Amino acid sequence: MIQRDSMRTWRVARACALAAAAAVSCAPIASAPDTAPQNSCPAFPCGSADGGSSPSAPMCQAGTCVVSPSAASSNLIVVVAVPDDSLYAPGRTFALTFADLLTSTAANGCNLPDCCIPDCAPLPVVEVINRSYVIPPALEADTSSGVDFYLGNAAGANTALPIHATYQPLWPPGIASAQYATSLGLPLEPIQALALTNPIPVNPGPSGGPSIVVETYLQIGTSYELTDLPDLPFSGAYPPEVPFSPFTVTGPENDVATVTQGFDVTKEETDLYPGQEVIPTFDISRAAGLDGFTAYLRDATNLNTLSNVATLSGTEAPNVRLATNRFGGAPYSATTDALVNAQLVIAAPTGAVVPTGIFTPAGGELPAVETYPAMPAAVSVSGAVSAAGIPAEADLTLEATAILVGGTFQTANFTYTAWASASIDSTTGGSAFSVPLPPGQYLVVARPSSGANEANAVTLQSLDVPDNGPFTAETIPLAATQVVFGTVTTPDGRSVSEATVDAIPTACAPLPSSLMGTTFLSTTICLPRPAQTITTVDGTFSLTLDPGGYLLRVRPAEGTRFPWVTRSISVAAEVVALDPIVVPIPTSVGLRLVDPNKNPIVRAVVSVYTLPAVGQAVELGSALTDDSGQYEMFVALPQP
Repeated sequence: MIQRDSMRTWRVARACALAAAAAVSCAPIASAPDTAPQNSCPAFPCGSADGGSSPSAPMCQAGTCVVSPSAASSNLIVVVAVPDDSLYAPGRTFALTFADLLTSTAANGCNLPDCCIPDCAPLPVVEVINRSYVIPPALEADTSSGVDFYLGNAAGANTALPIHATYQPLWPPGIASAQYATSLGLPLEPIQALALTNPIPVNPGPSGGPSIVVETYLQIGTSYELTDLPDLPFSGAYPPEVPFSPFTVTGPENDVATVTQGFDVTKEETDLYPGQEVIPTFDISRAAGLDGFTAYLRDATNLNTLSNVATLSGTEAPNVRLATNRFGGAPYSATTDALVNAQLVIAAPTGAVVPTGIFTPAGGELPAVETYPAMPAAVSVSGAVSAAGIPAEADLTLEATAILVGGTFQTANFTYTAWASASIDSTTGGSAFSVPLPPGQYLVVARPSSGANEANAVTLQSLDVPDNGPFTAETIPLAATQVVFGTVTTPDGRSVSEATVDAIPTACAPLPSSLMGTTFLSTTICLPRPAQTITTVDGTFSLTLDPGGYLLRVRPAEGTRFPWVTRSISVAAEVVALDPIVVPIPTSVGLRLVDPNKNPIVRAVVSVYTLPAVGQAVELGSALTDDSGQYEMFVALPQP
């Protein structure tokens, strides 16, 4: 946890920065907690402390043992969260590689009066970005290229739809294979643009209303996925604008008058329009009724909605038109079929105990006639939870791994997730839960309720629900937690006391044998719980953990100038005794951050990450900039 008040009291007598090959000396910061060891020299000689474990020879720099930057430091990702009261990009979070920051220092560096080398790193310029979603009359019409939803303006007039625009940060910038930053573990949340009334109404809104433009400011050089989602009721007919490729900010854009040229079409052979180029159109039926159901197309990779969301009714819904607008491609070319990597979703009303249908093209074709099959009625399922034979409380997540359709468990095409709680009955003293479920096979994740016995662990269990009910499930026995203990030392053998030890969940416990090899929609529902502790005066620690995989992170006390260190661990059915964790000699990655006009970035939270070839980004350190924009950070570089 970053302690902002104490961090701000630590000031350097001179500002310093890390150049590409050498560090600049700084005066020491205020002392760390009395009982915590400090990375200080020459009291503790650097060479003897290292023991040959660092990538380069340690040196004593301004009273601190450090190693020179290596090639790995260039690839570090620096994430800067600018405070809300900043004049530069208030409340915005940016990410750059450390190499990019050093490059900006070399090109635009500034000097302090008592220093003769570049000592500041300017953050990127931000640019105002405007967007609007303009529909021409031809796309309103009931034609093969239109959606049959008139917007109420005079014939021949374009209409600017009211929209929500979202910019999803991608990493790394500027490449087609970039991924969502959040999916990689980087704290870059989607940016919502602000809707404004366009002072120059090039195109009116629906029914002659005000023209709306959405506006935000974005970091030059960063890539985003843009989604323009029409507001209700227009989202029932008009699709989101979703690009084929990432959007990289290179300068200001004012696309307020860009007119949509056409929606995507499909050329696949269908029962309705064989051989024709049409907006995907479906006949959807369900014998038990479709009232309140919705239908839409989604991306098969990221599961984002691609089309308008159509509301269904009756037992048959003919000519359900699901338009997509993945701009940046050619809507009517042979290479951009509207159903490429798309799935048809038929979703039940909220609260209905009915699975969601997910229909994926087979053999390159998604039939235009889709029948939601008959299924058995939902079954009332009851059961209990225990721990070592004693009734226990737990929160349950039940995710279907197969749905019973026509007497067969079907592992594809249907999803369903339910939640329940097992509580102690005050009269009987027993533990009980009850939940209605569609017949099928389920993964049950039981999480001990808050405040429960720490010996009870998150538990994974399989459950088969038959097509006749009510049904009483077997009691779910909670697994036991396990103790993980270890010791943290410095390279010269001193005990690292007052260090924070975090157990960050990364992998679920092994699945029940009946579900081995199953892929789940919600990959996080079965993760173990996180945990945290503090090392004692002799550097030891213990954690009580659920079975599963973790990233164990040790954070020495702030001000010690020792780096964070991480280790992957797996917890099973036995006590885990870790080998000693040695905190290595660090590299300094401190800089003075300024805006493009050389004003200091004050009170910004700076975090440094490394991104392994496989897995999530790993945070190596965190700090707070002072009144001059300076932050101090010492990190352990990842080893090749």
